[in-house]
Amino acid sequence: MGVGILDELTQKKIEQLNKQPIIETNVNKSADGRWITTKTTITDIKSVKYFEKVLNGGKEQEGGKNKNN
Repeated sequence: MGVGILDELTQKKIEQLNKQPIIETNVNKSADGRWITTKTTITDIKSVKYFEKVLNGGKEQEGGKNKNN
């Protein structure tokens, strides 16, 4: 058996790659054969805590309220 690419990557590099967005591309030909359509989907997974922090300008929340209020 040959060595797969995942066997050559370090655990840290695999973790970095797993944090990247998932990019999927579908290419189709139109029914009349005159056009090519390309559909690209980017899926990015973030935790709710990440978005709460971003939306609150980096300020931590406690019990659903901003600490400064």
